[in-house]
Amino acid sequence: MVNVQRAAINKSIVLTKDRGQTTLSNSQQNSTSARDTNYSEQILCYYANTTNQIQIVRSARIANCYFERVVFPGQRFFFEAVLEAQLEIHTGTMVTAILSDRIPCSRLRVYTD
Repeated sequence: MVNVQRAAINKSIVLTKDRGQTTLSNSQQNSTSARDTNYSEQILCYYANTTNQIQIVRSARIANCYFERVVFPGQRFFFEAVLEAQLEIHTGTMVTAILSDRIPCSRLRVYTD
């Protein structure tokens, strides 16, 4: 697990659910709706692409909530998700990509002071 201070996170992704619509926003914006879900709790998560290939990461297992992001080799990012969510990792070339992993967000959780 990665320990960080929340103040040091300046470009995290927040998965919010507002009136059935899912949006992505910077953590510095008002994200009170990110805490207002039917699921247990929002957690801060961290993911790093440690491969030498481009990856596409997607949220999974949460109805009406979706995000997708391209993650380049060596790139890392923070995001918020509900505890029950999973992060799908698709690895491959620009033409083909296969689902290479499905990680529960509870395993990507970041504990802050």
